[in-house]
Amino acid sequence: TGNTSAAYSIPISQTDDAIDANLPVISSVSIPDVEMKVSDTVTVTLTVDDDGGETYGALSGTIGGFALSNLSRTNSTTYTAEFTVTDRGTDVAAID
Repeated sequence: TGNTSAAYSIPISQTDDAIDANLPVISSVSIPDVEMKVSDTVTVTLTVDDDGGETYGALSGTIGGFALSNLSRTNSTTYTAEFTVTDRGTDVAAID
């Protein structure tokens, strides 16, 4: 059982296909402190460790049960994303 694979004795060399095994570090997430209603599109600001000029492109996550989309780079430490408020989302009170 399990997956079998042929044995290889020659090392693979692919210098043009670098693997980025470093995940971005998100240090803060903020949304506007305003009332939101169903169908509103909300901009989320993400503060990250310096991206070193390598723009992050993949986005996976939710806020209050709403899926994030449209990741966009503002600068090397700030990105924005969006979510749309839908019916049956999680109600969360703003914290002062």
